[in-house]
Parts: sequence; structure tokens; C-alpha cells
Amino acid sequence: MLSYGFSNILWKKLDDNLTSYYWIFYRSLISVGIFTVLYSLGSVFGLDIDWLQTSFIGFSQWSTQDLFLCVLLCCFSFFGLYFYNQAIRVKAVGKTIITVSTSAVFGVTIGVFVFNDTFYFAYLISLFLFIAAVYLIANDGNGFAKRINKGTVYALLAAFFWGISFALLPYFSRKYGALPTSLLLEICVLITAGAFAGKEVLKSVNKPWKTLFLLGFFAAAGGLLFNTSMRFADVAVLSVLGAMSPVFGVLLSRLVLKEKQGLKLIISLMLCLCALVLLRVKPF
Repeated sequence: MLSYGFSNILWKKLDDNLTSYYWIFYRSLISVGIFTVLYSLGSVFGLDIDWLQTSFIGFSQWSTQDLFLCVLLCCFSFFGLYFYNQAIRVKAVGKTIITVSTSAVFGVTIGVFVFNDTFYFAYLISLFLFIAAVYLIANDGNGFAKRINKGTVYALLAAFFWGISFALLPYFSRKYGALPTSLLLEICVLITAGAFAGKEVLKSVNKPWKTLFLLGFFAAAGGLLFNTSMRFADVAVLSVLGAMSPVFGVLLSRLVLKEKQGLKLIISLMLCLCALVLLRVKPF
């Protein structure tokens, strides 16, 4: 989750004059390159780790139906990244990250109703804590219409798309391996971003390659490690751990972006942490 925390911060350093599609395309291009190198090394040197599925033969084991469904899910997850980028263009990164942590709610819901994870009353309490945290962040004292602003809506949409995507990906990761699933995810994000960006990706501009490489690296590392963990833990638990990135994100937004952390933001973070602990410990 530390990798995702760094990645969430780095997006803010990109030029807002170009669309989110443009930057997502080039970030994913680097991530795909990293995964392809790992795949190639596995094939050349015969590295065969069961949970990574490092050989290219891994894709030949996918059924047509599973491959089709995974592609749809990966394209679906693209919109989580897109709406996150839209959110941080109009909202502070720290506030956005805390709002996006509500993705745990969608993840736990999928875990309970799709994967038959046990339901606990603590899940409901966590939901109310998340709602309270988002309300505090959105509340600027100017009335309901302005409290639920564009940035908050974008962040909640990101939480929705990411929450569902990362809750359903375990099926494919556990069945076919972490590396093929991670590579397929980035390929789908790359193609989707390119399709929406169109000719914009051909624009000749001075790109911050250092920032883009770091984004691609942290995305690849986070995706691979998260998909690896999916093979060894319950979906509900992983959804909670996946939502722990707000802790790192808020700290990094203060250290790197020098964002001011007001009292309401700190209280919201504490509420989110309490909700995440309840989801993880499940005391009742």
C-alpha cells in the first residue's frame, strides 16, 4: 500500500493542461514495459514461480470466458484511476485520498455477497464512520449543495470503480497468477486511456519522464504485490488493507506537496482508520 501511497501523490505533479487520459496512457505504457521485462526474464531464464506465473505460457491457460471477463473488469477499473485524477485536479490530494478509502465498503460488500465471506455487524458501523469522514471533508460550511462538490463526487466514483474492481480481481489472480493478472490490468488501462485520449497521445510536449517512470514503477509494484496477496487472504480483508493507503497518502501530501492538514482532515483520517480497524478485526 506504500507503493500506491507514493503513486497517489505523484499524479499531482503532472500538468493539468493535458487530460488525465494522456498521463494515464504514458504511465501505463511504462508499467506494461516493466511487466513485459519480468515476463521475458521468466521465459529466458526459466524462472517459474507458481503464484507469479512468470512464463508466457501462463496466458494460454486462461479460458476464453475468464479472459473476456477479466478484460472487462480491468477496463472497468480504469475509470477508478480516471476519476481519481479528475478529483485531485479540483480537490486537495489528502482529502481525495481519504474519500477514496470508502472503496473498502464496496470491496467488503463484494466479498460478502459474491465470495460468501462472513458478514459482521462491525461492517455497518464502519460504513457509518466512512460516511461521517466524507461528510467532514466535504463540509465547507456553505450548504449541502456546495459540500458535495465536484471533487467529492469524482473521489466517490473512484472509490466505487476501484472498490468493485479490486474485490473481483482475486478470482483471476488466484486462478492464473499475479503477474499475468497485473499485466493484463495495465494493458487494458493503457488501451482504454489511449482510446479516450485519441490523437492527444501524439502531442509533442516535454514529458516529466522521471515522474512518469516513478508512477509506472509504483503502479507495477503495487499492482503485483496486491495481486500476489490476493492468493493468500480473504477478499474483505484485502479490501481493508487496500484502503490503508490514505494513511500514507495524507502523510505524503503533507511532506511532499506541503498541503495543510486541518483539524477536520485529521479527524476524518482517524474515523477512516477506526472504520478500517473494525473491518479488519471484526469484534462483533
